[in-house]
Amino acid sequence: MTDPQTRQTAGQESVDLRLYRSNRRDGAYVRSGAQIAAAFVDSRFYRTFQAGWPLDRALRAFITAPKPDGLNSTFEEDGYPAVFDAVLDHIRSLDHGRGAAEEDDR
Repeated sequence: MTDPQTRQTAGQESVDLRLYRSNRRDGAYVRSGAQIAAAFVDSRFYRTFQAGWPLDRALRAFITAPKPDGLNSTFEEDGYPAVFDAVLDHIRSLDHGRGAAEEDDR
């Protein structure tokens, strides 16, 4: 769990995650936390999160799931916490009709 200052800083900066398409080192690409958050919210994995899955589990499933449901990728674990926080902040910013994430959703 990150402290509020770290989360605030992550929300102000662009955070990126290095991904590997189909778990291949030669398939490396980068997506921003905002891009991942937007794609996650439009995926079926967001609905599983809303149905009670922990956010971390749903987000990891989305990243690794085959297309068209997910990104069909693995990722650098070092960049994941900041991207997780960016996704969490994005979900919190959604209108209340789509649902909100709480601290204990991790």
